[in-house]
Amino acid sequence: VGWLWSRSRSTAPTTTPLKRLIVIPLENRTGDPTFDALGMMAADWTSRGLIETGLIEVVPTSTVLTVARVLAARDSAQRGPPSPTAMARETGAGYAISGAYYAEGDSLRFEGQLSDAAGDRVLASLEPVTVGKQDPRPALERLSVKVRGVLAAQLDPTWGQYASVMGVPPSLEAYRLTIAGFVAFWRDPAEARPLLTRAIALDSAYAFPRIMLATTEMNVGKATLADSLARVVESGGFRVSKMDQNGLAWMRAELDGDRQAAYRAVEDGARLTPSALGLQQLGYEFIKLNRPRQALATLAKVKPASAEMDGVSQYWWLVCASWHMLGDHEAELRAARQGRTQYPTVLPVLQLEVVALAALGRAQEVERLLDESANLASAWGYTPGTVAQVAALEFRAHGDTAAARRAIERSVGWYRALTPGQRGRDGRAFALALYTAGRFQEAGEVLTAARPVAEGCSGPALSVDCDGFALIIAARMTTPDRARALSEAFGAPDRRPRVVEGTEAGWRAAAAAIIGDKEAAVALLRQAFAHGIQFDDWLHRDPNFIGLRGYAPFEELLRPKG
Repeated sequence: VGWLWSRSRSTAPTTTPLKRLIVIPLENRTGDPTFDALGMMAADWTSRGLIETGLIEVVPTSTVLTVARVLAARDSAQRGPPSPTAMARETGAGYAISGAYYAEGDSLRFEGQLSDAAGDRVLASLEPVTVGKQDPRPALERLSVKVRGVLAAQLDPTWGQYASVMGVPPSLEAYRLTIAGFVAFWRDPAEARPLLTRAIALDSAYAFPRIMLATTEMNVGKATLADSLARVVESGGFRVSKMDQNGLAWMRAELDGDRQAAYRAVEDGARLTPSALGLQQLGYEFIKLNRPRQALATLAKVKPASAEMDGVSQYWWLVCASWHMLGDHEAELRAARQGRTQYPTVLPVLQLEVVALAALGRAQEVERLLDESANLASAWGYTPGTVAQVAALEFRAHGDTAAARRAIERSVGWYRALTPGQRGRDGRAFALALYTAGRFQEAGEVLTAARPVAEGCSGPALSVDCDGFALIIAARMTTPDRARALSEAFGAPDRRPRVVEGTEAGWRAAAAAIIGDKEAAVALLRQAFAHGIQFDDWLHRDPNFIGLRGYAPFEELLRPKG
């Protein structure tokens, strides 16, 4: 699953970027907080217009948003937003566009300027733009065109030909909700979903929240729902910038199971609008392709403590997963502890240290961390129960059956202590814990009972994973011939997108491995990866494939390729 898409490859002529430019959110000096989102919206629209030209490196809006928040928090005594110079220096920009907007009766007046960030001097002022308060959106495109004109005069006169109109901006409230959804996405996709859904309802022609919602759904395993959202945008009739087109191209590659196309989209974006988040996503694409060394080399270019990366704890999972895939668990543990120093109360980061310690056989330290996990908030589907279950799998993968048994009993106990309603919502995870404990019949009963309400099971878009889970439970409890028959019948031919076919192949591979059909298991795994299932550290600890350990084709499949 991917956390974010990259930017687009521009179709405009390319040159070496003159310098990096940051567009600062305009200050709201109207005295009316209902216009607060307009400043960021103006900056975003202007940045998109500049990116369309392909002739200058522009700091992505996502970076601007994060850096502004972090700098403001660092200096709580400062009144007002961070200075353009501070913003530019933090993001490595040589030029800055900044400004403000004011109320004049029933109108809003926008003013701005281009500054040399290094010298902290104004190079040019924008001609003011005035629009009615009732609908300020026309000001955004006029400002964008004026910025392009000023840059053409100051930096490269050939830009004049690219000052084209991009269309009508979204409604202010739809934009505000979309930005709020983007920020929430990094905390937990569940928080982002209602915000993005409301943005779509307010402005049905706005493409970006649909693409963002598709990304959100895909990150929680709802590939079919993500596909339907993407197809709506692909059908036409939307305002789609080149940035959005690139996001859509990445999404389509993911859904079609085309790992190389997804990698190329991210690589193109990292060139067009370099950013820490872009590099992080590129590192993730390397992991998905089973190239952990290249992932580590790419991730080493990211500064996880920078303002742009504030709150993005997922970075540490990428680093730790890469080391885990390479089998260097000491390096993995060092990275996990760096992550915990930065994010001491984030449960998914605690799990990174648990996994590394379990791989090293340090059971007592793992148990102390599992005690600590009970006091941390769940996030991204991680709970104290899932952390203990993963610890059990990692212990088992390294031959420590006693420690594995203690960890999985802790996991099962955590779920049993929940209220019936909570246990029902976590039903699939509870069933997985029971399955890991070897209680296959009970796991099947819990899964069946929970399917109507469990996250990750309900609805046709999600049923493939629960169907697959039911398949491997059946494979544990029936004859090999019956398991083969169930596997052959598994999966409907009309299930789309293609990556879902890869998921089905992965479940069938697990069933084949369980009954000892090694050749079929590896063939199905190859099919799963060819249809877009990603590599990371999951296959190393998956209990269904333990029987394939030492089987040369399986070991070759897992061997890192870069």
